[in-house]
Amino acid sequence: MLKKFQTLGLLPLLLTTSLGVTLSPAIIYPVQSQDFPYPPNSTFFTGKPPSFQGARVFYNSIYAPDVPYYFTFYLPEQSIQSIGKVTIQQNTSPYTLDFRFSQTQAFLGTPDQKQTLLKLKTVSQDPETGAIAVEFETPVPPGSTFSVGLEAVQNPSIGGTYGFTVRAFPAGPQAIGMNLGVGQIQIYDFRP
Repeated sequence: MLKKFQTLGLLPLLLTTSLGVTLSPAIIYPVQSQDFPYPPNSTFFTGKPPSFQGARVFYNSIYAPDVPYYFTFYLPEQSIQSIGKVTIQQNTSPYTLDFRFSQTQAFLGTPDQKQTLLKLKTVSQDPETGAIAVEFETPVPPGSTFSVGLEAVQNPSIGGTYGFTVRAFPAGPQAIGMNLGVGQIQIYDFRP
């Protein structure tokens, strides 16, 4: 019996009780370490995650100039992390919108009920993906509903549904973003 275990590379410890019963303790195999899916020292959302509340424009006819596109987010009070940045990326469509980054604004509340303005650290666009990153000077704390307004130079020249993928990033080093879904904005060939 001992040779069988040795060929497996295991040498169990056998104990004999006063009743003549031989006991063998459990064999413990070393656990292989599993790489964590994120880089070391990265920051990601734990606790209750943020959610996307929707996208909205107040002027939804083609060619309308200087139209703010609003994206509203909610970070529950039970969240552990604050939000340091959001990204908004237009999905593939027949018309790509141009935004005036200098006119970007963020505020607590919704487009209908604007509250305190949030100071922005940077607004930039990834040249490869087209994703627009809006970074906050002071992270947005848990328990907040807030909106980001991107001003389009003009609405598309083609009516249709335009989708935008939105992500939120926690405040902290090497932040890992969370995909919050897609906001849809309907643009009409004429105003209904």
